[in-house]
Amino acid sequence: MGDYDERVNCYDNKYYAASYYMKFPTQTELFFKFQRNFKDFKDRVPLYNDVRYDTRNIYTAVLSQSFLKHFFASLVFNYIQNDSNTNIYEFDKQTYTLSVGAYF
Repeated sequence: MGDYDERVNCYDNKYYAASYYMKFPTQTELFFKFQRNFKDFKDRVPLYNDVRYDTRNIYTAVLSQSFLKHFFASLVFNYIQNDSNTNIYEFDKQTYTLSVGAYF
């Protein structure tokens, strides 16, 4: 497979997480989660003279509501903040998800 060094994409990962869940009498559910990852990559990044280290924070919030006895709707917000010693790998990302479903 040529001169490709797969160690560039291999890393050791430690992560910590905390979450909170609450259900209200109105059948509304609320969920929060915080997660922090520490990625220590095994080898140098191409065109960069150092080993890559990333710290990623992930924030998640979910609001869910049951209705009409067998249905639900959920709104999810997810925010990812990736800090790296290699500037090209630093980013922030936000996603929103709306889901509607049925219980069987």
